[in-house]
Amino acid sequence: MEAERVQREKQQGLGKGIISAEVSGYRMVAIGNRIHYSKQWKTFQDFLRHYLIDRLGIEWFKAEQAKAENQRHPIVRWYDQAMADSKRLGKQADEIVIGPMTGAQRAFMNLAYNLYLIAHHAKPARSDSLLKTFVDKLKSDRSDDFIGKLFETYAAATFLKAGFTLAYEDETDAKASHVEFVATYPATGKKFSVEVKSRNRAAAEDGPIDEVKR
Repeated sequence: MEAERVQREKQQGLGKGIISAEVSGYRMVAIGNRIHYSKQWKTFQDFLRHYLIDRLGIEWFKAEQAKAENQRHPIVRWYDQAMADSKRLGKQADEIVIGPMTGAQRAFMNLAYNLYLIAHHAKPARSDSLLKTFVDKLKSDRSDDFIGKLFETYAAATFLKAGFTLAYEDETDAKASHVEFVATYPATGKKFSVEVKSRNRAAAEDGPIDEVKR
């Protein structure tokens, strides 16, 4: 058991571990006090792909895919490129496809995992409303909204994997300025106010923007 704990912490960090198992042909994944399941998911990564699209909204996702490629939302462009990369580079191994991780795949899956971690560690009663604050900004047509919230998911996920508990501030309260969240380290009780900043530069500054690398 101790060896399993150490291995899990090396792979997943100090937060809540992934709870995933195959039962009677179904892949089951726990998020907080909810169980998600499907016969279509052979791996936890299959679940993550579904989870992000489901959170964004399947109708919204399909509507974005119907647009010209250069008009699609960045997340949808990541997904389409990731699928193309998988077909081009992947190899069938029993019921799954294996292959090298590309930039588009990493960008899409990292965002999916970040949102999963945020939901998995949230209080069950607030999980849906909390994720909605992230998803609404991530889907925004404004690049500063999207980029800002994207980086906030990375910040939150980093603290959660380090074992912190997070208290998110109410962004709808316009009476005062807010940080993104307050992170508390359970072992010491120390609190850190975290505000996320990103530099949303113009393409003309030093060439075209690489959405995946940024």
